[in-house]
Amino acid sequence: MFKLSGFAGLLLLAVVPNCTPKLSIQTFGLAPVTDKQPLPKPEDWRPNVLVILSDQLNVRMMGHENNGFGGVPDSLTPNLDALAAEGVRFSNASCASAVCQPSRVSIFTGRWPFNHGVRLNGIWEPRTETLFPELARAAGYATANVGLHHLMWDNQLPGWGDDHGFDEIHDFGDYVNYCSNNGVPSYSLPSNTYTMPGLPVFGEFEKTGYSLNSNQYHPTSFFADKAIDFLKDRAGPEGDGRPFCLWYSMLAPHTPILPSGVEPDDYAHLFHPFSQLSLPPNFDKLATIPRLAFVQSQFQNLSQDEFKEALSYYYGLIRQLDHNIGRVLDELDALGLTDDTLVIFSTDHGELAAEMGAYTKGAGSYDALTRIPLIARLPGVLPAGRVVEEPAINIDIFPTLVEATGVPITEQVREAVDGVSLMDLMIEPAAPAGWRQEAFHALGSSEDSGGHQFMVRTADAKYTLDEWGGVEEFYDLAADPWETNDLIESPDAGVQAQIADLQGRFHTWWNAEAGHAPHYRLIGAWGATPARARTPYPADGEIDVPLDADLAWLPSTGALLQKVHFGAGPAALESQGDAGHMADGFNPGALQPNTTYHWRVDGTNGNGTAVGFGWSFTTVATGVPGPAKAIKPLPAHREEGLPLATPLRWTVSPSANFVDLHFGPTGDVQPLAQQLPATTNSWSPGHLRAGVTYEWRIDTIDDNGTTEGDTWRFVTDPSGLPGRAVLVHPGHLSLDLAASPKLRWKAGPGAKSHDVYFGTSFPLTFQGNQTGTTFDPGPLAADETYYWRVDEVNARGTITGWTWRFTR
Repeated sequence: MFKLSGFAGLLLLAVVPNCTPKLSIQTFGLAPVTDKQPLPKPEDWRPNVLVILSDQLNVRMMGHENNGFGGVPDSLTPNLDALAAEGVRFSNASCASAVCQPSRVSIFTGRWPFNHGVRLNGIWEPRTETLFPELARAAGYATANVGLHHLMWDNQLPGWGDDHGFDEIHDFGDYVNYCSNNGVPSYSLPSNTYTMPGLPVFGEFEKTGYSLNSNQYHPTSFFADKAIDFLKDRAGPEGDGRPFCLWYSMLAPHTPILPSGVEPDDYAHLFHPFSQLSLPPNFDKLATIPRLAFVQSQFQNLSQDEFKEALSYYYGLIRQLDHNIGRVLDELDALGLTDDTLVIFSTDHGELAAEMGAYTKGAGSYDALTRIPLIARLPGVLPAGRVVEEPAINIDIFPTLVEATGVPITEQVREAVDGVSLMDLMIEPAAPAGWRQEAFHALGSSEDSGGHQFMVRTADAKYTLDEWGGVEEFYDLAADPWETNDLIESPDAGVQAQIADLQGRFHTWWNAEAGHAPHYRLIGAWGATPARARTPYPADGEIDVPLDADLAWLPSTGALLQKVHFGAGPAALESQGDAGHMADGFNPGALQPNTTYHWRVDGTNGNGTAVGFGWSFTTVATGVPGPAKAIKPLPAHREEGLPLATPLRWTVSPSANFVDLHFGPTGDVQPLAQQLPATTNSWSPGHLRAGVTYEWRIDTIDDNGTTEGDTWRFVTDPSGLPGRAVLVHPGHLSLDLAASPKLRWKAGPGAKSHDVYFGTSFPLTFQGNQTGTTFDPGPLAADETYYWRVDEVNARGTITGWTWRFTR
């Protein structure tokens, strides 16, 4: 932990330009956990959310960690030190993947990259995933992204793609326009920067130096300005008073490393002469894996002085980043929002920053790249100054936000989350029973030339496996925190037992890759059309294909729509309609024996159409096909806003004898009617619920068997649903309640009755439907955390309520 006091502490205010650190000048260490009792929150209180993300920040740069590698007279991050002193800091936090986009999609979704499918940068993320801002907006939060969120649908297709749940998006293009409108060049234009001579061409590292823009025209300041504007729109003199979810995400200190280097905002020269700086203890490490050797080779001609000069600019950019974060946190104070806002600070992944004789990332699973800062503050709920040593992973941020806010979430989405809420770990004096003892990391793809790199890390040890060369490593972190001594071939039996233990944990976690998400392909340049669908089933040219085969493929990455074309010859292909943006299968109906069929899948987005590969297959020589599929559904597939008394209609093949109808809400489709006469072409499913997505299909049957039909989908009109219940007592996140608290709420507008759910774990137990607005759960166990939810019901349907939490 980095500490200063007395005269050395006072120097900070003189050195840092325009900096008003929130931390006491007496110390940069963390305050002890406070025993002060928090002020009670209003009963219907729910916290705002401010997620602050940096990009490519080495955790050892944090003032309360190592504060760099030596030679720095004061804290690099005074404002973030203050945030840690006022909240909870995780000393063993890791990222799910040490590159931008996979890590950020994991933060947004709470899922491992191999489950959400984005394993590398430059991939259109599948829109089947649920992102936290989408949940927040649906629950009534005002939402905004300020900065670069690295999600490709919006970046690639502004105005056409997907806003990911954000009401407002202010990205790098807005910054460039801001500079242009004020007659100022962008901070990184070559004519507007000093660049160190002789740097390697490695991404944007060759631009390392400083910008001639003042802080006002630096992107770190621009995004802080936009974040402050958003906060004022909520709580300023003319603010709307809405709860908010603000994703404040900066490019810094990612390359290009270009802090402002002009007065009065000269962050670039704060750490000059750079000769005073120390290089990290692992600077001279010899690579033991090809991936690190490759990255080191880009920097082999740099002198130690050049490494130190680059480090001085990296430090300066971090200080400038911290200054502008401090401006946003100060605005929270000024607007009276601090006590009602959950602030989470982290980064997507680390940076070598001269560790192991290199810069940037992509060099393995070393702590410089996989360990991340993670801080959370919510006054009156989270204790101040706590340092949590148990492993945390950034996939835990999503469930933590869900639990802290109580936003409605389906059990299907909840069950898909890989992360675990950190709330109990932060609030309770001891870690929850069964809390994980290790963190995992995975980067890459089996289709990538370098393959995967994996890590399993405990507090004291780390095992890694790199498929590039098939190299394993093992480090005793307790004795060797800088990872200089690879012990994978140690003859010590105790070391080998540790290695075997971590290998077993890794294999249990990774499991069978066949169950993971598809390996979506890179999309190429900005403004690209989709990557073409591939990996067909039946395989191209396959013979003896069964007559009831369904077609399948790896989806056309980045397609808003996919169109299937199918027929008995290349020139006889007919469009089979839209298959949807992540569809991976098509039911062609009963196929004829000894027939060669041709097909392809085209992908379309706002940039154009990627015509698919032409595939073919030949069916078995003998056999009797079943009847053709039912067609012409009414309501039409994907139709929305339908009345609650909507009947189903279809057209059946003349060769069918009977039909089976399957129907129900998405995820709960059941046989509704079986062995109906083939002349049946309509059915009334009865009174439907408002705002619900229903799915249905018609299977056709004749003497030769059954042909499964296509699945069709429609959404009913959501108007007329009741409003959500309003919490009365006990307050959300409240502590130390009486032994037998009565749960009370105010009925949502239009509600006629209430479905009550209660329990200590999910899914919550249904307690029944009632007309009153009080529920008595009976005597409760001490020191136990309970969750409850009230779904509001009327004749139109049910709306899922908030999930509230309290501790007895």
